[in-house]
Amino acid sequence: MDETKALSILEDSLRGDTAAFIYHCYNHYCCPVGFEVTPSRPTEAYKLLSEIVEGEEHWIIIAEPSKCYPTFHVKRWSEIVKDLNTRYPEYYNICLLYTSD
Repeated sequence: MDETKALSILEDSLRGDTAAFIYHCYNHYCCPVGFEVTPSRPTEAYKLLSEIVEGEEHWIIIAEPSKCYPTFHVKRWSEIVKDLNTRYPEYYNICLLYTSD
């Protein structure tokens, strides 16, 4: 499954109340609980999604069960894809992006 199809399934499922997800990110688990789609350019912030010219950014709201991190994270879909595609021995800690390589 490619990242576009996965994003579509995730967003469609998060709109409803019959599905839940567990996201296994670096060294622990968390749960996607919502999402937001925003324009890539700030000048298009108040346009309808259908009027956006430059593209859009997909943000996923993640609930964090660990007391070591904030309760919620809001991460770009592209960062989640990077995390999911990173393989051992490398890692990408999406919870602490400023410490990841």
